[in-house]
Formats: sequence, structure tokens, C-alpha cells
Amino acid sequence: MKPVKRTRNVLILCALLSACGNNDSQTSEDTAGSAALGPYGPPLGVRARVVRSVEVKTDGAVSGTFSGSREQDVTGLQGLCNPDTFANFMLAMPGGKDYDEVWVTNMSKRAIGTGETGEFPLDYIEVTFRRTSGEFIQREFRGPGTLTLTTHDADPAHRRMIGTMAATGLRGRDDSDADKTLDVSMSFDMDSSCGVQE
Repeated sequence: MKPVKRTRNVLILCALLSACGNNDSQTSEDTAGSAALGPYGPPLGVRARVVRSVEVKTDGAVSGTFSGSREQDVTGLQGLCNPDTFANFMLAMPGGKDYDEVWVTNMSKRAIGTGETGEFPLDYIEVTFRRTSGEFIQREFRGPGTLTLTTHDADPAHRRMIGTMAATGLRGRDDSDADKTLDVSMSFDMDSSCGVQE
């Protein structure tokens, strides 16, 4: 098995753990800060508080605006953006009055180079609406989309990534949402990068 394939499997596992993990175990690791951030992102299962701000607007099956900042426990980054493979990371934020959290996860079609900016096609964007208090609810919508990076500073002393993600017609992944779609647009600003400059 080629190393890249092995890395891809690890990253896919990371995305699955982000999307399917138990909220209690994630909460115990939410205290991780920027010190936990490796060259490609936080360690497996850690939600790093490096997201300065994030805002998501959705329309369709779920309509609303959701936002978060570094000061909130829920808001953070999980997953990796490795310039040798591809981007596969998740941004989490509070879910407003109906959900505890909203997650936006991506998988890029190709690698994003260290410090590279521009528009990148995504294999998928997945938006997850999750409630763990009271009745457990997890609604997921997935489909192709686009990631645009306008700022990408890979200097280890002041890493920064600013950009947007967008998609239309994301399909519901559960039986109850099988015939429903979701449009999403997201803007984010975080102290991270796809690798670091030597």
C-alpha cells in the first residue's frame, strides 16, 4: 500500500471520528489550544481553538445563520490540511436554538499547497446539525462544493487562513432527509495553514 493511500485512510478516519464521535469525548478535548496545532492541523480527536471567527448560512432543509468565535468552547478546528495529500478538516460552531452544534467538513479533490490561495474544488462539503441534549438528533447533508482561500500565511510564527466554502443542493444522508437538499455558504478566519514554511 502506498504511503499516500495510507495517509488518506487516516484522514478519512479522522473525518469519520469528527462526524460520528461521541460528543462527551470531544468535549473533554475541547480545551486544546493553538499549542496542540501540528503542521497540518490538530492531533486526531482534538478540537483546536484556533478559529477566530466562522459564519455559516444555510437554506433549504434547514434555514439559518450560525456563527462562532474562538472564545466559545464549541467553536474549533478538527482534521488536517496536508499539502502532500488533500484537505480534510471540520469547523464546528454553536447550533443556535435548535441544535447544540453545527459542523462543516470538507474533502478536497487535490492537495492545497503550503501558502497556496485560490479556488479549490471539493469532493464534498458535509454539513451536520447535531443535538445531544434531550432527544438526540444528527442531520447530515453532503455534496460537491468549492473552497476559496484569500489569505494563506504558512509562517509558523503567525499562521492564518481566511476563506469561504460554498455548495448548493447538498443531499440529505438519512432516511428522514433523503428527499431534502441544503445550500450552504461559509466564511472563516483561523490561525492555521496547510503545512508550514521551512
